[in-house]
Amino acid sequence: MASFATHKLLQSLCRSSELAQRMAAEPAKVCAEHGVGPDEAKAVSSFDPAQLARIGVHPILQIHLMMAVSPDFRAGMDTSFLHAKKG
Repeated sequence: MASFATHKLLQSLCRSSELAQRMAAEPAKVCAEHGVGPDEAKAVSSFDPAQLARIGVHPILQIHLMMAVSPDFRAGMDTSFLHAKKG
């Protein structure tokens, strides 16, 4: 399972576009500032769901992270069920 520091950083990335921009520019520095170890930092900075799963990041947090950092991921989501009229 991913460390608490890793989960906390990923949650922060979902909430802060400024932090996400910093992460894109200097991932090693941001990970170090948040206490994320080198092995997990490599997975986190990749934003690759397979690598995040390998270190044990919760799947729901992975989805939130992908929505926060990837406009293409967000655009490809089918949210039509949210607008469907109930019966």
